[in-house]
Amino acid sequence: MAETLKKMRTKRTTKSDKSYLYTAYGLKIESCIPCPELSPDNGLPDVTIRYGAVPDSLASAKEGGGWYQATPEQLLLCIDGVARYLVTGGKEIVIERAPNAKDDEVRLFLLGSALGALLHQRGLLPLHGSAIEANGGCVAILGDSGLGKSALAGGFLKRGYRIMADDICVVSVDGDSAPLVYSGYPQLKLWADTVGKLGEKPESLPRVYSKEEKYGLNIKEEFCQTPMSLHHIYVLETNNTQEFDLTPMKGMEKLMAIINNTYRLFFIDDLSIKATHFKQCVEVAKHAAVSRVTRPREPFLLDELVSLLEADF
Repeated sequence: MAETLKKMRTKRTTKSDKSYLYTAYGLKIESCIPCPELSPDNGLPDVTIRYGAVPDSLASAKEGGGWYQATPEQLLLCIDGVARYLVTGGKEIVIERAPNAKDDEVRLFLLGSALGALLHQRGLLPLHGSAIEANGGCVAILGDSGLGKSALAGGFLKRGYRIMADDICVVSVDGDSAPLVYSGYPQLKLWADTVGKLGEKPESLPRVYSKEEKYGLNIKEEFCQTPMSLHHIYVLETNNTQEFDLTPMKGMEKLMAIINNTYRLFFIDDLSIKATHFKQCVEVAKHAAVSRVTRPREPFLLDELVSLLEADF
């Protein structure tokens, strides 16, 4: 029986021997999983994604709410019914799939939390937001999930702006020059109503996740792959009025807005990178204008919101 279980586990950790080469966030990625969301590339990889056996726990690790554990060198991500991901040293992600896990589910957490942990390990600053190319640089739109960051990026796309990132906006900070934003991958993840506002039909687009009404809009022709200096950040919020409000932030409020909108902020302490993260956020605050943008909760006045930001930057 033990030998049979071992063979079953090995089978689901080595689903394919083929590898695929991609680029995202300034990194060359070799993946055992086909990721149609990513841009194809070639050359020697900076990051390897492969199937393999993943431990149930990490020795001397900090427990992260029951779904992840971390040490300064590794992060173990456990998603019930999908997979376990072991992220090591900013260079490798090992995946052990759950039985009957779907490819879209495995990719969802791979390109989200697992890749986010790897970016932290590499000393980059992933922010939770979308980014567009504008005025010879980058404008980032940050905020909590569900506030309309991707929809707003789609609104700018409709007006002819090129997209740099959706959901994870990766910033490189070296202290000697303005922070640079590295492009993510050419896809916007949009709810069905937003797809309609952009003149597309949801049924013509692939679902990002089979359990949600969220769709992937391919933007290969409107995607900016060149790193850009970050000059404006907008932190998106909502209210119960029918008014828009755009308020520049200063000092500690500005810094805290960047810190609090870091992608997977709760990884910071467990990966023992709190001091580095703080310095990165200080540098971003020095170079970029940061404003709070409050929009009416209902209805989502997308065109009006795009016009407000466009006039500001």
